[in-house]
Parts: sequence; structure tokens; C-alpha cells
Amino acid sequence: MKNKLAAQLIAAALAMGTVFSGSVVYAAPTATTPYRTLIEHVETSTSNDLLTAEAVDLYAKGGVADFVERLYTVVLGRKSDLKGKQAWIDALTSHRNSGAEVAAGFFFSDEYKKQNKSNKDYVNDLYRTMLGRNCDSAGFTAWIGQLEDGVSRSGIYAGFVYSQEFNKICQDYGINRGDYSSTEERDQNAQVTAFVQRLYRNVLQRNGEVGGLNAWAGVLNRKEESGAAVAAGFILSPEYLNKKITVEDYVEMMYQTLLNRSSDPAGKRSWVNAIVDGSMRACDLISGFAGSKEFQQLCERYGIVSGAGETFDGDFPNMILERTPCNHTWVSRGVTKPTCVQYGDELFLCTTCGEMKTELIPPTGKHTYSSSEVIQKATCENEGLRILTCSVCNSRKEEAIPATGHSYKAAVVTVKPTCTTEGKEVSTCSSCGDKKETVLPATGHSYGKPVVTEPTCGKEGKKVTACSVCGDQQIEVLAPTGNHSYGAPVITAATCTKDGKKVTTCTVCSDEKVDVIPATGHSYEEQIVTDPTCGTEGKKLLTCSTCGDHKEEAIPATGKHTYGDPVVTDPTCTKEGSKVYTCTVCGDEKTKVLEKIAHELQDEITEMVLADEDLGYWKSEIFPAYHGYYHDSVTICNKCKMEFSGDNQINEAIDHEVWYCRSGYHTENRYDKTKWMDRKEYTVMTWECYLTAGQMEHVRITTCKNCDFHQTRKLTGDFTVNPPIIGMEDDPIEDFQDELVPRPSEESYIIGDPNWYIRDLE
Repeated sequence: MKNKLAAQLIAAALAMGTVFSGSVVYAAPTATTPYRTLIEHVETSTSNDLLTAEAVDLYAKGGVADFVERLYTVVLGRKSDLKGKQAWIDALTSHRNSGAEVAAGFFFSDEYKKQNKSNKDYVNDLYRTMLGRNCDSAGFTAWIGQLEDGVSRSGIYAGFVYSQEFNKICQDYGINRGDYSSTEERDQNAQVTAFVQRLYRNVLQRNGEVGGLNAWAGVLNRKEESGAAVAAGFILSPEYLNKKITVEDYVEMMYQTLLNRSSDPAGKRSWVNAIVDGSMRACDLISGFAGSKEFQQLCERYGIVSGAGETFDGDFPNMILERTPCNHTWVSRGVTKPTCVQYGDELFLCTTCGEMKTELIPPTGKHTYSSSEVIQKATCENEGLRILTCSVCNSRKEEAIPATGHSYKAAVVTVKPTCTTEGKEVSTCSSCGDKKETVLPATGHSYGKPVVTEPTCGKEGKKVTACSVCGDQQIEVLAPTGNHSYGAPVITAATCTKDGKKVTTCTVCSDEKVDVIPATGHSYEEQIVTDPTCGTEGKKLLTCSTCGDHKEEAIPATGKHTYGDPVVTDPTCTKEGSKVYTCTVCGDEKTKVLEKIAHELQDEITEMVLADEDLGYWKSEIFPAYHGYYHDSVTICNKCKMEFSGDNQINEAIDHEVWYCRSGYHTENRYDKTKWMDRKEYTVMTWECYLTAGQMEHVRITTCKNCDFHQTRKLTGDFTVNPPIIGMEDDPIEDFQDELVPRPSEESYIIGDPNWYIRDLE
């Protein structure tokens, strides 16, 4: 290892506490003053001023408002507040801040950081806000890969800022895209950072911390050190040297780290043996691997200098330099096939340790005979003999040659077969002259085209087929067709009472077919002889128009009476009436019963007496009972029969017993005739009143005008003040309870004390 490189890298590692194992907090680059102000606003704003739908429409400025709203809803996970959203919109549309600066204010705010979102959520949020769409699979995988390889979120954010999609969105919104860059070394070249992260994972078995990633990426970005030197800084670091590792693990780590692949068994075994045998130091493997073509290609892919030819020094005090016993995993590497008499072998290689072994394969014992010598030829019926020689070992063996079998020429017919008898043929072998006789089967008849005698509707036919060789015949009987050919029918007409018939005869076989024609029945015409009435039958004569047959039939009585005007007996209160109807044709009678009529009731008036003189009540006074007619407004005194009308009606009736025209109790002004309720029917009501000390009794007697029916009802009430007015109530038939209540001053014309009147308690 170069002394300068070792000093620099180890010093850098020690300065971080331990070699790349500390936790360094990264602070984002300081923004301009307006940008910082906007960030502070995002971090301190609340949701108390959330925009309503109307406010969004009021402050929306095309796509800019949508862009800002996405930042709130996607990045901060809440709706925008009124002041905050308007501040961002103004900053963008006035070009005080760019789109990159405003979006950064959200993504790097404390409110977003406190959400502790995963890398996947962070990349999804960038797609939805910066590009206004969901992520695509390839792009999403690439960004996640860079984050996992050590690039910061600021570096990823910068990648979105400089994308073509975000640039077009800003142009469409009419805002400045702006610039954004991270000062961290790990964000300057994602490939270099990925190379460093590989060293952390393969050598130290962990992800790199921020400070270490920045330090190592910096020396590679500035070309201050080669890839081999940086790899040596990890391999020779105290963190790795303090690990207890086996030599096999160390060699496997070198393959994975510097060649980016698993070891091959032979190569790994050779490196392990060299270290264990002392022919090579463990640190020398760094130079050996760094000088390989594979490592140079790896460095070219990451865009760094390989450092081929550099040497490095270092001891591995904790390395276990013992070969670990191998549980061999053998894989065949080649086979030498055995022969019929010689052994073969198979070469095996252990894929774990690279050891090789050979296993013998026994001779197959299967000769390869490629030539033969015939000792005796085979005949038609006898075997021959030949000698076979192996082309590999020249061993010989005898083998029988199968008999060839006869080869017969075309057969000669000696007895020709007929339709019904067998024949014979003889075949001769062309090799040995052997003869073979074969029986030929009878040929069978050869029938020609049949001769047919067609059947008729009543006679059989036949089909005769003859053999063209021997004249043998086959006869097939054909059944009659049954399809008669009938001529015109001979008809005997039917009469009213006798059947007729239709006879048809076959013109071929004289077969007859008879169809019966049913009798037609009489066709009667009616002639009325005597008309029916409501109570007597009539008579009609029926005559057949075809044969003259005739008969008489009765016509039923109609049963429809013609009733005249009824004779009426009127009903009374105690007896039903009737209506009797009489048919003007036959004198039939029918009676309709008329129900009894209702009683026609009238009331009588009695005096009302006040019993207690000491209280100043009137002892005897006639108070009016009210009833009415619908047809006039005349008031009549029941004592003197004097009539009152017009304006003098009230004043002149004071000293009289009167009754008025009305159908019920009028509550406003019972003396105003224009407000009386008219009614066609009325019942005369009479009140008989008795007054004892503090008690008044009202007796109502109702009598029917037409019969002896009558009824008496008593109504009571307590009166300890001036005497009341007695008047007819709304329903004079029902019982009621009276109560004295103050009367309004405008009704002071009431007879008696003007301060009281009767109110129905029900």
C-alpha cells in the first residue's frame, strides 16, 4: 500500500471516530433569505385557515395553484391553509422564487421530515408532485437503487428538478424552474457512490454512513485515488482487520468485491493454498486482483481509475490460515470412454475447493464386430455359418446364418374356381424347385342388374336378379303399394232424417271407399200463434223449410209486470206506512213498507224563581228563551204575543218574555239580526227554572206534537250573584253545566244584570 494513501485514508477514518462507523448528521445547503422564509412558513403554519372551495377558486391561478396544492396534500399530507398557499402562489407567479425552491421548502421542511417516510414513499411523492403523475416501474427502480447505494434525498431531488418533465411543467405554469444542487460528494456521481457502497457492503458487511460515503466518494470524484487504493482502504481498515475471518472467506470476499462475481473453485483453491503455504501474503491479493482485466472493466463501468500495478502493505493478525475441511461437491470435467476390453476414466472437480480426482470405468465387454467371413451359405430350409471379427480387439466368434426361406415364382392355376366350387394353383421355388399347392376359394355369384315387375295398389310385384356366370336367380317379392287411384265419387244426398253416402272406386283394382254423409236435421222456421203476457204462456208453430215437418212449442210468460201508481198509507210516530203497486195487465200486487217517522218535539217555558230575597235577587222574573226561524227576524212575546222588529227590538222587549230567530247560541251579539244563523227546521224549547238559596234549577220539558211522547231534563248550577240570563244553547237536547262568567261591556244590552252571561262548560 502506498504510504501516502494509507496515511490519508486511515487519518480520515480515525477522524470520524472509527473507520466509517459513526453517524454524521447532514444539514441541507443554506438557501437564500426568501427561500428560508418560505420554509419557516411551511413549518409553522397550521390547518386553522384551511381553504374553502370558494377560496380555492378565488386564489387559484391556473396550474400554479394545483402545483402548490399538490405540495400540501402529497408532501405534508394535509389541505392547504389560506395564508400559506397564497404566499407560495405569489412567490411563484412573481418569480421571487422558482419551482425548485418552493418544492424544496416542502420536501426539506421539519413537518415532512417528522413523517419518517421510507425511500419508496419519498420517490412516489416526488413523482406525484414534481411530475404530476404516478411513477413508472423502470424509473422508480432506478431512483430507489441510487438511494440504497448511498445517494442522499437531496441528490435524488436534484435529479427530478433537472428532468425534462419538470422543466416542461414549469414552462406550462409560467414559472421559473430554478436550480437545485447538493454539495455532498456522494451526490455528485451516483456511479462512484455505488462503488463505495459496494465496498461497505462486501467488505464491512454494512451500509455506509453519510460521512464515510462523502469522504471516499470525494477522493474518487477528484481522481485523487484509484479504485484499488480505495478498496485497500476498506480491506486494510481496522474495522475489517479486527474481524476473525478464514482464509477461504477472505478470498471469496476479494472475488465479490474486486471482480463482482463468485469465485471459481480452481482459482479460489490456488489463492488459498498460496496464502496458507506462505508463498503469498494476504495483502498481495489486492494487487493481484486489481491487476486483473475484470477489475479494470469494473472500474471503467463506475467511471474511476483502476490503479492496476499499485502495491499495498498490511498484516491480517486475526486471519485463520488453516484450510477448512471440504465437503467436496464433485462435478464431472471429462470422460475417457472404456472399450470392450480396456478401462476408461472420468475426471471430477470439486466446485468448493478446486480439488480434482479421477475414477476408472470398467470395460464394457461389448465387442464391435465390423467384418465377417461366410463359412457355409444358408439355403431355403437350412442355416449357414460365418466368422465375426471385433474391430477393437480382433477377437473372433462363429455365428449362424438364418435359412433364407423359399422364393416362390408366380403361381399357375390348375383348377379354376367357379361361383360355388373351389379351385387350385401351384407355386415353384426359384432356388430349390420346391412346389406348393394352394386352394383357391369359390368366386361367388356375379349378379347383374335386377329385372323389376312393379307392384300395384292391390297386387304384389317382384325383383329378379340373375348371376351372369351360372344363371342363378335371386327373387325378391314387392308388397302392394296400397296407394289406390280413386275416381270421381258417386254421392247419395242426405235428408233431414236419413244419412247419405259418398262412394269412390279405385280405377286400378276397383277397391271401393264409402264415406257417410250425416242427416242434415230439420231447418225450422217460427210463426207466432199466441203472444205471451207477464202471467200467461204464448204459442208458436215450427215448420221445416226442407221437408215440411211441423210442430208446436209454448212461449214462456215474460214475467215483466207493468205497475201503476202506488196507493200510499202515510206512517205516523207509532205506526208504519205502506206503498201498494198493482200490475195493470195481470193485477199482480207488491207492497213497500214505510218506516215510522220521528217524534216532532216542542218545549214549554216555565218561570225561573230566585229563592233568597235577602240577597237582593228578583223573586219572580220571566227570562227569555231563544229560538229562531230562518225566514225572518221577528221577535214575539210569549205572554202578549206582541211582535218586535227593527231597532226597537231590544228596548221594547225588556218587559216581555221573548224568543228570537236563531239556530244556536250566538257569542258576539245575540240581538244583531244580520249575524243570526238561519235554519229551516226548528224545535220550540221551554225552560222551567227554580231557584233556592244560592241554587238555581233549570227544567226542560220536551213534548211530541203528534203523540203522547215527552221527556223532562233537569240542569243545575250554583249562582251566588246577580241572576243570570237563561238562553238556548247550541244543542238543546244534550245535558250541559252552566257557569257565570263576566260579560264583555259591548253586550250590556242583555236582559237582567248586564255583567254576566252563561257559558257551556262542556
